[in-house]
Amino acid sequence: MTWPAHWRQQLPVRLGGTVIGLGFLCFGLFAVIGPGVPVTAEAAEKARWFGGHLIFAGVTAVAVSWWAKDLSGIWCRRDRRLRLPGGRR
Repeated sequence: MTWPAHWRQQLPVRLGGTVIGLGFLCFGLFAVIGPGVPVTAEAAEKARWFGGHLIFAGVTAVAVSWWAKDLSGIWCRRDRRLRLPGGRR
């Protein structure tokens, strides 16, 4: 089995997006599972919804990092020209 050719392009950006996605997944799982201390039903409901959104964002981040052929404009958009402090170029 061979890897698709686009996986080797922009590898640091792909790995960075994967790390961000895994971080979202970890926080989402913690929010859904709970901290292990008793909380009100309203707080638990809010945490479940927040965790669900973080899990969705994490899965999406990992999927986009590896399935998209061109990552320019998805994770980081390069500035057209370098701008230094004070308006100098």
